[in-house]
Amino acid sequence: MIEKLREEIIESQKVRTDLLKWKLILVAAIGGTALGIGSGPGASMTNSAILFALIPFVCLYVDAICFHNEIRIMAIARFLRTHRPLNSLEKQYEDFCKENRSQFQLEGFALLITTLLLSTLVLALGWRDNLNSLMNLTSNPPALVKSALTCSGIAGLALGLMFYVYYRKRIAFLDSPFFDQRRVEASEGANTLPDNCD
Repeated sequence: MIEKLREEIIESQKVRTDLLKWKLILVAAIGGTALGIGSGPGASMTNSAILFALIPFVCLYVDAICFHNEIRIMAIARFLRTHRPLNSLEKQYEDFCKENRSQFQLEGFALLITTLLLSTLVLALGWRDNLNSLMNLTSNPPALVKSALTCSGIAGLALGLMFYVYYRKRIAFLDSPFFDQRRVEASEGANTLPDNCD
């Protein structure tokens, strides 16, 4: 059973690493298409500018899956940490990881920063006409495109922060002593009879 849980942690880490790569690939593909890379000369960029509005949502989707995988990994680690003999090497390692969790937070921070940065750029595309002309888009995109870019950028910023805060709260909850107390109470309750059974 324990080996299966460890394998699940390894598989979840592999999936998360692949998703990080896919985030970059998908954002680059959407951005390249929106900029008209690969299209013929003189192609209209007005219609493809709306594709930039997809970028924050792609980032949010990948972030949500990565955060979910991380929470799953932490839940398994918590289980392994609390269901091992006190002097086992595995428990000592899990305790060490818990105590040094801040050393392993760069990946979650990178997810957040890329989503916020890309959402800010999309928001800026919706607000700033000179930025659109700088990127070879039409100097004055239609109001619908500007609104879509602005709303998408705001949604990416707000939801990206919300996802990260939720993720950090779940990790903190999994590391809290609450689980230790529940485990002690559950084991004590299993060994005692209710008052009315005498």
